[in-house]
Amino acid sequence: MKDLGAQSNATDEEIITQVLGPERPGRVRTYGLGPSPTDVFGGGYRQSQEQTRIIQTQVQEQLNQYKAQMEMQMKEMMDAMLNQQKVQMEMQSTIQAQQARIEQLESQQAMGGPVAPAATHVHSQQQSHAYTSSFNCHRSSEEVSKS
Repeated sequence: MKDLGAQSNATDEEIITQVLGPERPGRVRTYGLGPSPTDVFGGGYRQSQEQTRIIQTQVQEQLNQYKAQMEMQMKEMMDAMLNQQKVQMEMQSTIQAQQARIEQLESQQAMGGPVAPAATHVHSQQQSHAYTSSFNCHRSSEEVSKS
């Protein structure tokens, strides 16, 4: 049944083309030589092209804004990661220094020598500072991820 409808439309078009001749750009059939498609149908096509251009411009502007926001967030995240790596390296250094100090104290204790606690206090302050920096860095990276 669909084929009959499609054939009928094709046949109607062929008949119109045979009677009126082929379509000519800028003319409207059955209206004569005077009116153009814009006169008969209005300037909707040109208006829709202008609207499309405006929408494309707006979309491009939004895309550029989102891109700038994403780049800024990526930069902030990278800075936070680099800061965390720095703190991590400081902590590893402090741990290694404390392990070396423990080994030194153990060897002194095994030999029966005196133990000097002053150096241990300095390392504890460094470790406390490294832990605080790590905590602050972690906290600011959470704030970035929430926004």
